[in-house]
Amino acid sequence: MENASKALIMAASVLLGVMIITFAVYLFSIFASQSGDIADEMTENRAIEYNTRFTKYYGRQQRDNPYGAEPDGTMKEYDGPILCTVQDVISLAKLARNINNDYGFYDDDDDYVGTDTELYININISGILNGNNIENWSGNEFTNFIKENTFIDDTAVPRQIKYFYIPDDGIRYVNSTDAIQLVNSVTFREIDVTSYLS
Repeated sequence: MENASKALIMAASVLLGVMIITFAVYLFSIFASQSGDIADEMTENRAIEYNTRFTKYYGRQQRDNPYGAEPDGTMKEYDGPILCTVQDVISLAKLARNINNDYGFYDDDDDYVGTDTELYININISGILNGNNIENWSGNEFTNFIKENTFIDDTAVPRQIKYFYIPDDGIRYVNSTDAIQLVNSVTFREIDVTSYLS
């Protein structure tokens, strides 16, 4: 009888041990799954934050006429792509340069284009001489570009600001993972604002 009770106690101990181990494995798998989900969510949020720095000038907007009232005093509405000043374009180019340097890219080739698998960021301005890879421009090139492209016509009174925009095909992405894409190229174009005034 005493051996039978010892056998039952041993069996119960083994059963209890197996149950505790099973429960521990179950908890571990739940916590591992949740931490994986949290890590994925954090990675996705970082990608969104990264992309937003470049895509904030992409899309459409409605606003008052950026050139002010018409000569007859009427106010027209602008309805078109988001308007960027030359300073916005240069700021984005300098941001791209800093990120490229952080990733170890120091390419001074004016025609360099990042591949579909690397995070090198190109900033381009379509339709201008040497408008590719402006992230590689020198300080003097930035200064001259700002001087030459701040206003449409320096002699006009009042002077009208020259604007740029990112066209529908102006942003290119690289796959960071199967689910996450990161910006690796932005192309600006000069815009005729008056064609979007109603």
